[in-house]
Amino acid sequence: MKNVLKLSTLVFIITIMFACGSSDNSNLPPQERIQGEWEIYDAEGTMSDLNKGTIYNFEGNIMTTGGVATGEFIISDSTIVWNVGTIQMNYDYHFEDENLVLELNSGQVLYLKKQ
Repeated sequence: MKNVLKLSTLVFIITIMFACGSSDNSNLPPQERIQGEWEIYDAEGTMSDLNKGTIYNFEGNIMTTGGVATGEFIISDSTIVWNVGTIQMNYDYHFEDENLVLELNSGQVLYLKKQ
């Protein structure tokens, strides 16, 4: 009877561990990991204070900033190319833990947190 109780407890603990899972999405490909809304919580460089609070939304292959500028984006392992009409924006990016860091050629660095 003691063994059955121990085995039941062990199965219960293992089930709980797997059911809770992990929110770590660092193994996802960049195209999937970047999906969703991201808010700039910190910025460096030109007009850094104006950028804080801006929302970047990545949905499929469409990127929108501030709810107004919309265009198609292409993402690689280290760059994002965003086409807005005739303008092409190039970002270097990386993830720091669960945060997204965008670096522009102008020297601006944007720190975004997923919403």
